[in-house]
Amino acid sequence: RDVLGSRGLGDVYKRQLYIHSGTYMGVKPGDLFMVYEEIPVGGVITRQKVGKLRVNDVSNPTVAKCKITKGNDEIADAFLAGRGLICVSDSKALFY
Repeated sequence: RDVLGSRGLGDVYKRQLYIHSGTYMGVKPGDLFMVYEEIPVGGVITRQKVGKLRVNDVSNPTVAKCKITKGNDEIADAFLAGRGLICVSDSKALFY
Protein backbone atom coordinates (compact mmCIF):
# COMPACT_ATOMS: atom_id res chain seq x y z
CA ARG A 1 0.00 0.00 0.00
CA ASP A 2 1.19 3.46 -0.76
CA VAL A 3 -0.28 6.66 0.64
CA LEU A 4 -3.93 6.53 1.66
CA GLY A 5 -6.10 9.63 2.02
CA SER A 6 -7.39 10.50 5.46
CA ARG A 7 -10.58 11.47 7.17
CA GLY A 8 -9.36 13.41 10.19
CA LEU A 9 -6.19 11.63 11.27
CA GLY A 10 -3.63 12.07 8.51
CA ASP A 11 -2.07 9.85 5.86
CA VAL A 12 -1.02 6.22 6.13
CA TYR A 13 2.26 5.32 4.43
CA LYS A 14 4.08 2.03 5.03
CA ARG A 15 3.16 1.60 8.71
CA GLN A 16 3.37 5.34 9.40
CA LEU A 17 0.53 7.71 10.16
CA TYR A 18 0.43 11.49 10.46
CA ILE A 19 -2.04 12.75 13.03
CA HIS A 20 -3.44 16.25 13.36
CA SER A 21 -2.03 16.85 16.85
CA GLY A 22 1.39 18.28 17.55
CA THR A 23 3.33 20.42 19.99
CA TYR A 24 0.34 22.76 20.34
CA MET A 25 -1.56 19.87 21.97
CA GLY A 26 1.43 18.77 24.08
CA VAL A 27 2.22 15.72 21.94
CA LYS A 28 5.81 14.48 22.22
CA PRO A 29 7.88 11.58 20.85
CA GLY A 30 7.06 8.31 22.61
CA ASP A 31 3.42 9.19 23.28
CA LEU A 32 0.95 6.40 22.55
CA PHE A 33 -2.43 6.73 20.86
CA MET A 34 -5.25 4.27 20.33
CA VAL A 35 -7.13 4.37 17.01
CA TYR A 36 -10.86 3.69 17.15
CA GLU A 37 -13.51 3.31 14.49
CA GLU A 38 -16.65 5.26 15.31
CA ILE A 39 -19.73 3.10 14.70
CA PRO A 40 -23.33 4.28 15.06
CA VAL A 41 -25.45 1.80 17.06
CA GLY A 42 -29.06 2.64 17.84
CA GLY A 43 -28.50 6.37 17.44
CA VAL A 44 -25.40 6.36 19.66
CA ILE A 45 -21.80 6.56 18.42
CA THR A 46 -19.71 3.71 19.81
CA ARG A 47 -15.98 3.14 19.42
CA GLN A 48 -14.22 -0.06 18.43
CA LYS A 49 -10.44 -0.26 18.80
CA VAL A 50 -8.67 -0.91 15.49
CA GLY A 51 -5.04 -0.06 16.23
CA LYS A 52 -2.29 1.62 18.18
CA LEU A 53 0.27 4.34 17.37
CA ARG A 54 3.55 5.56 18.86
CA VAL A 55 4.67 9.12 18.13
CA ASN A 56 8.10 9.23 16.44
CA ASP A 57 8.47 12.90 15.55
CA VAL A 58 6.69 16.15 16.38
CA SER A 59 8.23 18.93 14.34
CA ASN A 60 5.07 20.96 13.87
CA PRO A 61 2.52 22.56 16.21
CA THR A 62 -0.34 20.68 14.55
CA VAL A 63 1.13 17.45 13.09
CA ALA A 64 2.91 14.41 14.55
CA LYS A 65 4.46 11.48 12.67
CA CYS A 66 3.58 8.12 14.22
CA LYS A 67 4.49 4.49 13.74
CA ILE A 68 1.54 2.10 13.56
CA THR A 69 2.41 -0.49 16.18
CA LYS A 70 -0.81 -2.49 15.91
CA GLY A 71 -3.62 -2.74 13.35
CA ASN A 72 -1.89 -1.47 10.20
CA ASP A 73 -4.23 -3.33 7.83
CA GLU A 74 -7.35 -2.44 9.83
CA ILE A 75 -6.45 1.27 9.85
CA ALA A 76 -5.62 1.26 6.14
CA ASP A 77 -8.84 -0.57 5.27
CA ALA A 78 -10.90 1.91 7.29
CA PHE A 79 -9.25 4.84 5.44
CA LEU A 80 -9.97 3.28 2.07
CA ALA A 81 -13.59 2.61 3.01
CA GLY A 82 -14.07 6.17 4.31
CA ARG A 83 -15.12 5.00 7.77
CA GLY A 84 -14.87 7.40 10.71
CA LEU A 85 -11.70 7.02 12.77
CA ILE A 86 -10.57 8.85 15.88
CA CYS A 87 -7.19 8.95 17.59
CA VAL A 88 -7.20 9.05 21.42
CA SER A 89 -4.23 9.47 23.75
CA ASP A 90 -3.47 6.23 25.59
CA SER A 91 -3.12 7.55 29.14
CA LYS A 92 -2.43 4.03 30.47
CA ALA A 93 0.96 4.26 28.75
CA LEU A 94 2.03 6.79 31.38
CA PHE A 95 2.11 4.02 33.96
CA TYR A 96 4.10 1.40 32.02
